[in-house]
Amino acid sequence: MRNESPIGFTTTVSALDARPGGAFLFDMHGPDGTVFPMEAVFTEVEEPERLVFITTRIMEGEGEEPQLE
Repeated sequence: MRNESPIGFTTTVSALDARPGGAFLFDMHGPDGTVFPMEAVFTEVEEPERLVFITTRIMEGEGEEPQLE
């Protein structure tokens, strides 16, 4: 899997179930050492062209809007 983290960030993946409804758990590591735990759910999978998922920071409160889609 290709890592497309923002410049200066790295990503560690702990779970990846690439199917609709499957989980994607990962940590983004900032250049200053801050770790951003993230979770996502795949909504569309069309091999090999398309992966769609909705992700949020794990530390966000329940009911908050997703940060990335």
